[in-house]
Order: sequence, then structure tokens, then C-alpha cells
Amino acid sequence: MREPSEAECATLSSIELVELALSQGGRFIKLALPELERRPPDREAAEIVITAHDRRKAPAWLVAWLLGYVRHPRGYARAKELLLGPKNLSSKSYAANALARIDPVRAAEDLMAVLRDEGQRTTWRDVARALGSLNTPLARSTVLELALARGIPISDAVRLLLSQWTEGEVSLSDLLTSTSERSRRLGAELLCLDRAPGQTPRIELSAPIREAIRALVDDTSFDLPSRKRAALDAMVRETEPST
Repeated sequence: MREPSEAECATLSSIELVELALSQGGRFIKLALPELERRPPDREAAEIVITAHDRRKAPAWLVAWLLGYVRHPRGYARAKELLLGPKNLSSKSYAANALARIDPVRAAEDLMAVLRDEGQRTTWRDVARALGSLNTPLARSTVLELALARGIPISDAVRLLLSQWTEGEVSLSDLLTSTSERSRRLGAELLCLDRAPGQTPRIELSAPIREAIRALVDDTSFDLPSRKRAALDAMVRETEPST
């Protein structure tokens, strides 16, 4: 069967889109997803995806992916089942995102529960990303807490926090002056990414923050790559008030 073009996808029903995605896979999946996202949730399309999974005619990752774009509440329980399942880690990222897409309010509670479950630790990174996409103060504070507790990589937390930066929500000066090396590293990485080439800075460098940066730069016992130390030093110099 010939693969429909992008223009032809727009003429297909949501049911036809998921049926073709399930049968053809490959490039067509990526054509179908944005078209599904533009449409209202479709219960029958969700039912078709779930039935395909029940009959073992679709892999778990594809089921979760499609349910997340169909976005009908009927798919929520199946996506949650895939997230909490004992295997197939490749599907868990899609499942976590599906929950956030289908029902953001309900997903916040369910994703938080997963992050409190040590038995689900292998999924924390994917779950934290999905939680961060909800763009709520609670989600961001949870991501920060996990990063400081070594539950997720600092690099992931920095990208999530900075993409939704809200001035005053995170005490950057507290991070930079903490006795915890991981806290200081998180603060330093936030600043370096915020002022990376091509970025529009979001973090306001107040006097306390500049003072904390200066102390961090001058602390030779703090293990920091020389290029990042130089970048922090430069941003303090560039933002100091003229006298």
C-alpha cells in the first residue's frame, strides 16, 4: 500500500491515521502524529490502538506514542499500565509523556507517585522530563529536588528548569552558596546554559547572585572545567554596574 503524503494525511480521519500508523509504521508515524495533535481527542482511535496492543499487533512503545497524540482519556489507563510495567523500558518514556498529554492534572499526581517509588528508579529520568513538561511550580520544584538528590542528571534538570524559568522560584544564590557541591554545580550549570552563545538570558544577575558567582569562581577547591569557570567570571564582569 502506498504511503500517504503529508497533504493526504490531512484528509484522513483520526481512525484512519492510527490504523495506518499501526500497519505501516516507519515514516508514516511521524506524519500522523502532528496531524493527530491538531485534532480533538478521539475515543474510537484510542480504542483501536488499545485493541492492537491487546492482540499483540503493536509494540508497547508505539501504543504509548499514539495514545499520547490521540489524547483521549480512554487511553490514560493503558499508558499508565505501560509506564508501571516491569519491562520494556523503551516504552516508558512514551508512556510518561502520554499521561502528561492526555490528562495533565491527573498525570501530575501519578508521575509524582512514580518519583517517590524507589522500585521505579530506572524510569525517573523519563518521568521527570514528562513532569517538567507540565510547566507547574510543583513540577519544577520536584525536578529540582530530584536533581539535588541524584535521582536525575543535573543536565536534564538544568534544561527543564531553564526552559520554564520563573524569576524568584529557584533561589540561585542559595544554590551557589550551598555547602553541597551538587547544589553549587547545579547553580553553575544553570548560569552557563542561560548565557550560552545564542541564548537570550532569562536569569537576572542580582547583586547577591553576582557575589555568589564571584565566590564560586575564586574557590579553587570547587571542581569546575576551566572554560565554565572563565564563562562565570566573564558574566560577572560584564554585568557589574558601571562606576
